[in-house]
Amino acid sequence: MCSNIDDIQAAYRRYQRELSDSQKLAHLPDSVLWTFRGAQATGRSAGFSASNSHRPSFRKALRDSKGDVLDPAMVKIIKRTACGLAQRIIALHPINQANKNQPREYYRTKCPHLWYGSVMLLEEQHRDVALCSAHWKADHLLGQAMARIKKEGKRAHSAKTARSNSNSTDSDGKQEVPAMPQKSKQTANEITPLRPGPSKQNCTVSTSPKDMEERQAVGASSRRPPASPMKQTNTQSLRSPLRNKSPSPSPSNQCLSNVSTPDAPISPPPPSVVSTSSLPLSSTAPTSQVSFASRPLAAVKVDDNYANLRRTLQSPELRLAEDVITTGLELLDVMEHAPTHGGHGFPSSEVNALLTCVKTADPICIDNEDDLYEGWGHWQWTSGSLTIGAVITSWSAVGNTDIARQLIAAAMATCKAARLLCLERTPKPKSYLSDMYVDRLLSTLSDVWKRSGGPPFKGKARATERLAAPAAPPPVPPAASPTEEQGVEMAIADGLDDVENALGDQMADDDLDDPFALAAMDMTALQSKLRFLHVPELRTIAAKKQIPGVRLMNKETCVSAIAALPSTTCPTLGKIEDIIAKRASTKKVKPSGAKSAKSGDSATLESNDLLHTPRAPRIIANAGEFTS
Repeated sequence: MCSNIDDIQAAYRRYQRELSDSQKLAHLPDSVLWTFRGAQATGRSAGFSASNSHRPSFRKALRDSKGDVLDPAMVKIIKRTACGLAQRIIALHPINQANKNQPREYYRTKCPHLWYGSVMLLEEQHRDVALCSAHWKADHLLGQAMARIKKEGKRAHSAKTARSNSNSTDSDGKQEVPAMPQKSKQTANEITPLRPGPSKQNCTVSTSPKDMEERQAVGASSRRPPASPMKQTNTQSLRSPLRNKSPSPSPSNQCLSNVSTPDAPISPPPPSVVSTSSLPLSSTAPTSQVSFASRPLAAVKVDDNYANLRRTLQSPELRLAEDVITTGLELLDVMEHAPTHGGHGFPSSEVNALLTCVKTADPICIDNEDDLYEGWGHWQWTSGSLTIGAVITSWSAVGNTDIARQLIAAAMATCKAARLLCLERTPKPKSYLSDMYVDRLLSTLSDVWKRSGGPPFKGKARATERLAAPAAPPPVPPAASPTEEQGVEMAIADGLDDVENALGDQMADDDLDDPFALAAMDMTALQSKLRFLHVPELRTIAAKKQIPGVRLMNKETCVSAIAALPSTTCPTLGKIEDIIAKRASTKKVKPSGAKSAKSGDSATLESNDLLHTPRAPRIIANAGEFTS
């Protein structure tokens, strides 16, 4: 219970910290219906009727930031979210029967943390609901959801009462043997209900002991209630908030939280939503899809920060294609280095509706099995006219980089959810439709970024110019030349961009990208082989694979990050062995310049012997230069 209320309490604390008077932003038109009185003055176009001027129709009252009416499919999604939050409120705090007719006023005064916390959650999930003052749109949405729950509960209870009355009438008509009166009357209670004793007219005048025993046996059998009705009555009495009053069921004694289908004998409390950003649970579910409710889809979340999106794109769990990863990483780079491109605009209503549809998709509500399992994601990205190509037509429709990151994070979460749904399916699917929509989304976002004049990210070009700016150092004798490993470390310290020149051709991209080499490779063998490489070589591989934070990595961190790459981008064992072999051969042919330079005097004394060697003139000349 505590975990289910944490998000509501956190939202209520945010509600308490905000300012009481919220002024309408200057760029918002009056048609957004900022105040409730202004919406009432608008009249029918705002959803108010002449008969009821206090309960608007949100098919017309919900507007986007431009003042346009929201799409009907989007309004249904918002109402479904409000209904789920109302069910959570009732489950956490069942309403008192005396105050059941005014649930909104009751929760406002008695449980403000539940009510206003749910108001904040509704506005945070759907930004268009927050375009008003004093939260009047979210407040009325929750109030109307409470009214619908109350109406459905009354209808279900009436149907159940009618069925119980018909069953009791049929059972009374079948009984032909009257029951004997009891010696002492017992008052009926709601735990073990007993039938009232028969009237004196049903009593016979026979006083035979045999007849009396037979009639007592028949009466006892007729008075014994069946097991299932007794169990149902017991459960109903324990859940009834008016336990000490009349045991007979009536519509006024029915709890507001009992809102299940009419076929259920007893209405259980509604399920609670684990997280506001998770997939919402439906109040009713088909029998064939009940197994989805036990899936931990609420835990399928992807944070939309840049570092986490890069890790998720290259995650071995998803195993996305190489071109998809490249497109996504390039798009994230340009957005991170130009976050204010296009200004801080608002997304279009279509983009907002598409994002909400993807984030709030629920497998329980999907009837077509082709849209489930490996097809999960098809319904979200193609519902109605809300497709990627039809909605994301320009960067102004996206609005800003925050919305773009939210779209990418929602697509990544859809990929994870599809794999979770197929966790127990045999055989395992070879492909997922959600991966195709990730590719389409990244390509479309990258295209509209370029068409809008978005600046490209030239990190390598800037690093190259920075390295070429200082003048070239004067040539030094071989004794003072650094080793190959020291040169690599200097290149990494300057930017990790021209390290290919330090290592030569041993780290070529074609040698490291073998898409079929890791088909049967063991991860432990790969990590042990990577540990034979030096830190500069490991950092170079990580930099080429665009792993973030290369400068701060040590050897073990580099090994773990490289081993976690997908099989299509991870270096093979053969290429790693080639790097080690080339490094060993390079060390064998190195001249010992440092030792020869330090022993200049001994070289002069032994000049006669060195004249017979081919390298003696060079050593003597060097010694002469030092002495001069």
